[in-house]
Amino acid sequence: MRKKGFILVLSLLIVIVSCGKKGPPVPKIEAERYLITDLKGEVKDGALLLSFSVPKGLIIEGFKVIRKETINGKRGSEKEKYIRMGSKGSYGFYKNRIYFFDSDLTQGSTYTYTVFVYGEGGLNAGHSNPFFIKWRVPPEPVEDLRIEVEDGVVNISWKKEEGYLYNIYRYEKGTYSVFPINEKPIDLPWYRDSSLEKEGVYVYEVRKVKREGDLLWEGEGKGVEVDIRKKVIPPPPYNVIAQKEDDGISIFWEAKRNGNVKSFRIYRFSEGKREVIGEVSVEETRFKDYNFPFGTYVIYAIKSIGHKGEESEDSNMAIVYLEED
Repeated sequence: MRKKGFILVLSLLIVIVSCGKKGPPVPKIEAERYLITDLKGEVKDGALLLSFSVPKGLIIEGFKVIRKETINGKRGSEKEKYIRMGSKGSYGFYKNRIYFFDSDLTQGSTYTYTVFVYGEGGLNAGHSNPFFIKWRVPPEPVEDLRIEVEDGVVNISWKKEEGYLYNIYRYEKGTYSVFPINEKPIDLPWYRDSSLEKEGVYVYEVRKVKREGDLLWEGEGKGVEVDIRKKVIPPPPYNVIAQKEDDGISIFWEAKRNGNVKSFRIYRFSEGKREVIGEVSVEETRFKDYNFPFGTYVIYAIKSIGHKGEESEDSNMAIVYLEED
């Protein structure tokens, strides 16, 4: 994950005071092993996303997050947030790291976060490094977002604005992802996602990113649901027969009856030209061509049409020889 935000590491200093004779070494406080040293924050989805690693070697009941606000150099509000291990919905957990959002932030205020670790019986095992950030309003959502799906590939486009980069997010409906699918923010108004491994309903978001020095401020995204289903190609008709009659040419065919077919489309080939001359419902297996062109011959082929417009391969060809006009 890209490092965003101001992170100050608190150094623990042990000061040894002696009176002449050097005393024995001061024993190390055991709780220091469990202090969190990688508390950090990044501006994600229009809010502040904080995260830290869970200390190892300790049975942990939970964490208490202390947030202190400073407004124009003066002390503001102080809030506490409790994270209980195993509770649902209050945090995310990925690769031994806890993630949680804070969206109740005021433009221009500076916030300081510290996390305290609680072990068995509510014992305070130690605290984290502080994390500082002066809040500003993140970018607005993108405009003119468009998403098209073609054979399992998702093409995304949006209105490009000067001075902004972009992150693209994809997650299955009912979940949420804090990691974009692009390796780093892009400077383009489009993205092609061909990395989908399974079908399903996905949510796509494109978020503006503003670079301010070493900080990346990511705005809120608007989710668009996309139903990714591989096309099920229906089976083609077979035993196509065409015969000339006094008032036209009749075409007959056979087809497998299954739920993938909604209709049949009739194609005619004549003098190097291929065209659709009609379409009938799945209940029909015949069609009459009243307006066939004069010439040496005409050829007919039938295609099955699926419920989403997908076409089967051509059926066998049926040829009818005609007399010259």
